[in-house]
Amino acid sequence: MISCSRQTFFSLMLPLMAASGALYADDGVPVLLQFAERYHQQGAQEMPANKQQPTQIPVQKPTVKVSQVREPATNQRQQLMAVHKTLREKEAQLERQQAAIQSLQQELTALRVASTLTAPNTAPSRQDFTALSEFARSVRQALNLTPTERQAQVLIAEAHKTMGELQVQLAQLQDKNRKQAKQLEDNGLQLAAALEENAKSAQQFEQVSKRASEAEQERVAGNQVEKRLRKEIDDLRSRATLLPDKLALTKPQEQQSYAAGVALGRDIQTLLAERKTWGIDPDKTTLLGGMIDTFNGHYQLSEAVLASALAESEKTVNAGRTKAAKDQQAKGESFVSEFRKKKGVKKSSAGFWYRVDYLGDEAIAETSLVDIVVKEMLTDGRVIQDMDRSGKVLSQPLSAYPPLFREAIGYLRNHGSLTMVVPPELAYGEAGYAPQIPPNATMVYELRVVDADKG
Repeated sequence: MISCSRQTFFSLMLPLMAASGALYADDGVPVLLQFAERYHQQGAQEMPANKQQPTQIPVQKPTVKVSQVREPATNQRQQLMAVHKTLREKEAQLERQQAAIQSLQQELTALRVASTLTAPNTAPSRQDFTALSEFARSVRQALNLTPTERQAQVLIAEAHKTMGELQVQLAQLQDKNRKQAKQLEDNGLQLAAALEENAKSAQQFEQVSKRASEAEQERVAGNQVEKRLRKEIDDLRSRATLLPDKLALTKPQEQQSYAAGVALGRDIQTLLAERKTWGIDPDKTTLLGGMIDTFNGHYQLSEAVLASALAESEKTVNAGRTKAAKDQQAKGESFVSEFRKKKGVKKSSAGFWYRVDYLGDEAIAETSLVDIVVKEMLTDGRVIQDMDRSGKVLSQPLSAYPPLFREAIGYLRNHGSLTMVVPPELAYGEAGYAPQIPPNATMVYELRVVDADKG
């Protein structure tokens, strides 16, 4: 019976022995006691290390200020990390202890079954159950939280609360910061608009000031001109007695004298216009004053000054005329050089260059009466005469035309047209034709035969 019970006991304990071979490292000690002793030793080794960890967490509630949001938040995070680490270690320890308890419960069940089967022969030792009770008590203590851990939980709750408050305050500060940034942006835009408006106002003020300054200068210049004109008017009024009355020009002798004066005046105007093309523009009023003073016999300058001024005037006139002649010579040569390159341009026997624009239809006889229109121009395109535009037609026998134009007409038929470029020596020469044609001017003519009879 006893052997059967032992066999039954061993049959129940063999699985436990196979599952936990390390329990038999020390023979002579009950298996359950060995396990409880080892677990108690392991718990004694682990618990102090685990209990010392929470003591590193400060118990006092941290004081948080809004002005120091970042630094307290960092400290709280460090404390929370330490507490979480301690809790994770506790959780791992509890998991290990729960696994051990489950294993012990299985072994305890097996022992109870075994003790039931072997009750008549074997009495369980009280020491074994006492050790098991001690182990269970240590397990219950391990499952309970220590004061330090409770403080840690309270600290965690307070830290979470503080973090929530700090997050609310941070959100408020961020919102306030965004509003301030928006306000700064609006202020910047307003300032830029104000600066732009101020710049425009300053520019307008500068323009107005400039116009006012120019107006003042014009006013001063106008006053000077007005004074000069008043003086000239006074001088003219004092000399008006020398001018003839219109009603007095009734006698032939008076009319002839007046006509001679007009002719002289026209010659003077032509002379002045010619000199103006040379860059010399005398004052007409002063010139007229000199003429009147000459007839009056009362000069406003001495003879020496008059002689010197006249010499300087002639010198200036000659220099201007020479320069104008050279300029026209250069312009003419350049124009001829370009004209010669055009298609169909030929040189006449007389020496001018021409291009037939339209040959015409019927031949013109030597005895024909030829009607032509001519457009006379300078090389710069300035028109001197345009018979076609003015509606004038020159009609005469071909033999009556000047040699230059008679040769040009000879290159055409009836209704034909050509363009001819005439050098100065074949046109107006060094003298030119004042006031429109300068000296040494190369002339351009567009000639068209309006009609020619058969002779």
